[in-house]
Amino acid sequence: MAKQLNGDAVRTEPAHPCYPWKKSLELATAIQHAGGDRSDVPRDMVANELSMDAASPTLTQLLGSARSFGMIEGRGSSRLTENGRRYFFPAADTEKRQAELAFFGNPRAFKVLIERFDGNTLPSATTLASVLVQSGTVPKSWKDRVAGLFVDAATQLQIVDVGGRLRYKVALQEATRVRGNDPAHTMPEFLNPKKVAEASVNTEPAAEQISEPKQKARSANVNEWVFSEAGGMVRVETPNPLPRALWERLRRYVEVLEPAKPENGEDP
Repeated sequence: MAKQLNGDAVRTEPAHPCYPWKKSLELATAIQHAGGDRSDVPRDMVANELSMDAASPTLTQLLGSARSFGMIEGRGSSRLTENGRRYFFPAADTEKRQAELAFFGNPRAFKVLIERFDGNTLPSATTLASVLVQSGTVPKSWKDRVAGLFVDAATQLQIVDVGGRLRYKVALQEATRVRGNDPAHTMPEFLNPKKVAEASVNTEPAAEQISEPKQKARSANVNEWVFSEAGGMVRVETPNPLPRALWERLRRYVEVLEPAKPENGEDP
């Protein structure tokens, strides 16, 4: 929410959430159920939806967290923001994803970390906490908690790739694309098993792609598997060690490639 001060808009939502992404969304969902897309919902009605005491400090922090994410707005009573309405009542297939990414980028503390680390491997929670304190958006007593909330939300929203890199801008670009009915297209490309496997599987001979010296330089971190059959060749490169998550994606991709069996049931 914002208010006007000398003609300038001033943000009044908390600089950081106090509760995780999922808990904040549960609060916003309660407001949506109570009609928060059409009118303000009093605090006691929100408390009733959540089976909580209206005077509970926990409810106060949950309301503040949902405001920090930009899911709701208001003080004595609350209503969904524009992004909140887009999330719960999307007019197009991509709107819900766009809204939840906007939630992630809304807290001022999260903005600091996105601007600093987007496109790069996320550092340790200790480093994230230090950056938050230096930015002046989070007090020392909350630095570790907020750093953990940031990583948790990024993981929940699938904007950290298999290499541990934060891919927020990439996810925003992905969210603007029209998706088909293929379930694999409901996730960002950098997490899509087909896209990940395509980067690891090459059907060209190894000698045509990588020179011998380069192969040796990468041998400590990469395993190479070369298969020949019926005049064809497949080369697979995998990290050493191979993360379980990447193995699952590669396995699913290989299953997609399985050729149809001949009608007589015999291999060609």
